[in-house]
This record gives sequence, structure tokens and C-alpha cells, in this order.
Amino acid sequence: MMGALRRPSLLAPFLRRRKGFYVNARAVIERDSSHGREVLLQRRVKPGQPRRLEFPGGQLDPFEGITDALAREVREETGLTVSGYLTDLHGTVTVTPAAEVECLTPSFVYQTRRGPVDSVGFFFRVQASGDLTEQGDGAAGHEWVALGEVRRRFQDAPDTFDWLTQAALRHLLTHDWAGHAGPDGSREEVLEPGTLLLVRHARATGQEPGAPLTPDGEAAAQALASSLAGLGVTRIVSSPWVRAAATARPLAERLGLPLRTDERLTERVLSGVPRADWRERLRDSFADDSLCLPGGESGAAARARVQAALADARDPAGVTVVVTHGNLLALALGLGFGEWAALHNPDVWTLHTGTPQRWPA
Repeated sequence: MMGALRRPSLLAPFLRRRKGFYVNARAVIERDSSHGREVLLQRRVKPGQPRRLEFPGGQLDPFEGITDALAREVREETGLTVSGYLTDLHGTVTVTPAAEVECLTPSFVYQTRRGPVDSVGFFFRVQASGDLTEQGDGAAGHEWVALGEVRRRFQDAPDTFDWLTQAALRHLLTHDWAGHAGPDGSREEVLEPGTLLLVRHARATGQEPGAPLTPDGEAAAQALASSLAGLGVTRIVSSPWVRAAATARPLAERLGLPLRTDERLTERVLSGVPRADWRERLRDSFADDSLCLPGGESGAAARARVQAALADARDPAGVTVVVTHGNLLALALGLGFGEWAALHNPDVWTLHTGTPQRWPA
């Protein structure tokens, strides 16, 4: 009898904790337009809840897949169909006699440590297709808002958004959307006309002209396109070598711009024959730009051709992206050997007036 009396009292705190605990899936739906990158916001229209801006999403049903719940909530609230993910899910499913378990990587997760409800959830940056509904399930007032305007509203009037969306926006603006801030930390979404973004290609399988990007390089090229898409890019020019063109192509396709190539943007050839001491000789060529090995090109000659190519590529009325190679980029920017060695794949620098600045892409 005593055991029977104790069991409810021991379980009661656990049951109380579980009663108001929620698990959610939320969609950050993005698209590219003539205004740059935009995100879909909506207003919650349920009795007793403020009509504040939020991202679509809601609770998971028991044993419902996370992405299944995401697709269902997006469809119910917006009328749209999730058509793609902007970050790799890395999804796996394991089936055993005891259970079926799905593992995946969302864009980010959240947990309420204090607030009106106890919840955890998963945010996914996605693309969607279809026609927006005027009235969804508990949601209305859908609008596509440019990231610059989202940032302005969040800074000037954060209470325009519900408490969860405020937290999500702080995370997105600090991390995923950080590349949409200017290199000087400004919060202008479109760069000043005449700006040139000089890009070193993403990681490739080799150094020969036909070397393709590695899988990581392909993912980096897609991420780079997301980072640069909202900056007012009007022209894209690339070295014709495969790794450079493959780095530029996702941005060109996303913006609907032609991808122009220029032979003057190909990598500098240090020597006409392979050399075991190539790194030492490259260091020497940074110290003496007249140094020219047999079959190779001097630093001075390479700098002259890339500077001419950049002058021709620049759009004075817009923003130009130029994709080239590490040695040539270093010569164009006036970097030293040590700075060349510290370059990333990809790496982005801005050129307008004054000193070149590395872009936080």
C-alpha cells in the first residue's frame, strides 16, 4: 500500500514537467529577387496570441519526422511546398528490430531556458515553391522582406517580432546572414557602386586548368553564392579554368547573370617545368617581381595583366565579382608572400577606394 501511494507522488513532478513541453520545426524560407535576398515572414492569428511577425512552423506530432513536420507546417500555414534546403541535412536513417531513428543536421536549434512555454526546436533555412495563401492555419499577413529591411526592423523595433523569432533573428544575423553586412561592419545590404569583390576559387582537386572542385569546394561555392547574393552584384567575371568558373557559377545562376570569362584571370605560371623548390622560388618572386623562371611569368607581368582585367571587368554603376586564383589575387592586392600563404579557399576581398579589405564570407 505504501508503495502504491508513493508511486504517483514520485511521478507527479515528472508529469508536470512534461505536460507543457513542446518540440517544434521552423522554416526560414529564403529567395533571391531584384531586391537581393528576401525572407518570408507571417503573423500569428490565433486567439489570445499577439499578432507579431514570425517564421512559419509548429509542433511535431508523435513519431513524425522532423522534416516531414516542417513540410506539413509550411504547407498548412503558407500554402508553399518546401523545395530545397540551403544547408546540408547530412541525414541518415537507422532501422533496427527495436526502432527506426533518423539523424540530421538542422541549420540551428533553440531551447527556451526561461519564458512563456518550455520548448526546443529546429530551424531550417529552406527554399519553397508555389503560391502564397492569403490565410493559412493560424497564420496570415505573409510578406517577403529584404534582409536589409529585416535587420532594420529588428534593430529599431524588435517587439515587431515574437520572442522566439527575435532569438532566431539574432542568431541568423550574427552567423548565417553575417555576410550581408559590409566589410567595415556597416549594415547596408547593397554595396557602393563601383565596388569590386575579388574572389579566390574554392578548394579543388589539383592545380591543372581542368581540375574540378572537391565536394567541400562545391559546398563552399554554394555558401559563397548565398553570402554574396544580396549585395547588389551586377556583373560576374571569372578565370576560364574549371575551378574558378565552378566557384562563380552558383552565384551567376542564383542571380540570373551571365558568367563572363577572361583569360587574363588565369593563374600565374611560376615555371615551365615542375620544381621541388617551387615554394622557395615563389617567395623569391614576391621579393623581386622581375624574377622570371624559364617558361614562367614574372610577378610584374602577372600583376599588369590582372590589373588590366580588373579595370575592364569593373561595373562603375554596380558591384562586380571577379573569381581568380591565389597567386594572381595576391599580386592584384599587393599582398606579401606570408599573406598569400594565409589565403583561404575561397577567400573574398573588396576593392573600391583605399586599402583592400577581406570580406567575412
